[in-house]
Amino acid sequence: MKSIRLFLILVMLAGFTLMIFLSALHGYRESMTEAHSLFDNKLADTAHFLAVIHNGQVLDDPVINTRLTAFQIWENNQLLHRSAHTPEEPIADFKEGYGNNNFNLHRWRTYSLFDKHSNRWILAAERIDLRYSLAENIIIESVLPVVLMIPFGGILIWIIVTYGLSPLRRLAARLEHKRAGDLRPLPLEKQPVELVQVVKSTNAV
Repeated sequence: MKSIRLFLILVMLAGFTLMIFLSALHGYRESMTEAHSLFDNKLADTAHFLAVIHNGQVLDDPVINTRLTAFQIWENNQLLHRSAHTPEEPIADFKEGYGNNNFNLHRWRTYSLFDKHSNRWILAAERIDLRYSLAENIIIESVLPVVLMIPFGGILIWIIVTYGLSPLRRLAARLEHKRAGDLRPLPLEKQPVELVQVVKSTNAV
C-alpha cells in the first residue's frame, strides 16, 4: 500500500458511488412502477370519459382525430366510432380491464370498459413505447441530480480524508526532519488519540 490517503479515498468513493447507484436504481424502478400505474389510471379515466360523452349519442364523423390515445366504441359487434389510424378490428378484448395488444406495428396498453347504459364497449389504448419514453424522461430528470452528486462527493471525500490525515502527515514531516542527536520530545497535547502511543514510543527511544 503506497498511500493510505489514496486507499481511503478510493474505498470511500467506491462505497459512495455504490450507494448512489443502488439508490438511483431503486428510485428508478419504484418511479417507473408508479408512473405506469398513473398511466393506467389515466387510460381508464379516458375510457370512462368517452363513455360519458358518447352515452346515447351517434356522431356524424365515425373517425375522430386524437394525439396519444387510440380508442374504439362498439355496439352489438358494430364499430361506431374510432380514433384516426386505428384499425377497424377490435384493438382489445371485449373483457373489462387492462391488457396488451399489437396493432399498427406497435405494442399497446389497452383498457376495455362496458357501458351498461348505452350497451357499448369502449376500448382505449396507448402505445407502450411512448409511455416508457415519457416515464423515463420524467424519472431521469429527477434521478440525474442524484447521479451528478458523485463528482461532488468525490471532492468532499478527498477534502475530508486529506484533513483527517493531516496530523499523521505533520508527524511524518517532523520525524523526517528530526536529527539523530535531537533528544527533544515531540509534543503530545495536540496529537490525535490514534497518534499518542506512536509519539510516546518515539519519545521513549
